[in-house]
Amino acid sequence: MNKLRRGAGILGTMTIVLFSYSVMLGQGRAVERLVPVYNLADFTVEYGVKETGRIGILVKIDLNSRNVAGLNHFLRVTILDENEDPLEDTDGRFAVDGLVGTQIGIKTAKDPGLRNLRLFVPYDEIEVIGSGEQLLIMDFDVVDADGELIQHLDLHEFLFTLGGMTSNESPLDSLGIEGILTDVNIRHDVVRKSVKGIVVRFTIDQVTGLKGVDALISMRFLQSVDSDEYVQSKLPAFADDNGDLIVTMPIKAGFDPAKFSDVEMFVPYAAFPFKKGKHKVEMDIDILASLPEEILVHIGFMSVELQIK
Repeated sequence: MNKLRRGAGILGTMTIVLFSYSVMLGQGRAVERLVPVYNLADFTVEYGVKETGRIGILVKIDLNSRNVAGLNHFLRVTILDENEDPLEDTDGRFAVDGLVGTQIGIKTAKDPGLRNLRLFVPYDEIEVIGSGEQLLIMDFDVVDADGELIQHLDLHEFLFTLGGMTSNESPLDSLGIEGILTDVNIRHDVVRKSVKGIVVRFTIDQVTGLKGVDALISMRFLQSVDSDEYVQSKLPAFADDNGDLIVTMPIKAGFDPAKFSDVEMFVPYAAFPFKKGKHKVEMDIDILASLPEEILVHIGFMSVELQIK
């Protein structure tokens, strides 16, 4: 078995030597063709995430690319056993080419490109043989429309227990951080320091594993309910390193469990890249470590309608 990198943070950037070749045409004129290149700029894995009533693994990926504009490529994720053999699918519900896994399109219009991707892997779709705790591996590859391998990206280990509900830890020690999003309310036309925008108010209840930890509550927006791309910010003061619109608030729990009541986050209208009018987006609430700013736990998603004025 190859040596794998563990952990749910950035797994590292894969460097690839770029090859090119020339085809001679006419009077010595050459056309240069470049090989497609992808690398994982950022990669986080969250365990025990609940989506649409199911518990599973949420994977967030920032994928850089070169020489791929307009090409119909896909990010494919398959689940392997500890011997790196793919798990075979039996019900066809969470499967790709007969294997346990999924894939999403990553076609870009620009070159170089950046895609912000998110994948949800339900625990109850991971089909394993045997019982007890098992070491499994997520295999990340880029393939073409015919399923042919374009580039292998990375491998990520995780622990899995049959039944899934206890499968919420990576091979590294887990902090066991949890929290529940409640009482979400949005107010429009709020003025802060002569700037008009929206205020999102919410409560994060039953927060465990954060006592004495310096952390941040963060709020970002996906472009739509079905999108895997985050809304970009038009104001640098409200942008992260990838240009995504983000608002953060420092927190430090004095108790376990803790409750952060009536958290308010202000976003100027000018930070949104939208035209005036109504826009439906998906709000993403997370808790981050202060340094480095790494996601500790995903708190919740909520569909909201913004009225940009």
